[in-house]
Amino acid sequence: MFRNIAELVAQAEESDKKIYEIMIDQEIEESEKSKEEILEIMRKDFQVMKEGVRKG
Repeated sequence: MFRNIAELVAQAEESDKKIYEIMIDQEIEESEKSKEEILEIMRKDFQVMKEGVRKG
C-alpha cells in the first residue's frame, strides 16, 4: 500500500511493476474481484466516458 505518489513510484520500482499493475492489484485486493472482472468494469466505464464526450 502507499500513501502518496512517491511511495507508489517506489513500490513500482522495487517490485519491477508498472504503476497500472500495482493499481489493478490493489483493486483486486480491495474489491475481491478477479483481474478480468476489473478490466471489464474499466472497459464499460471507458465506453460511458467516450459516449459522454461524443454527445458533448
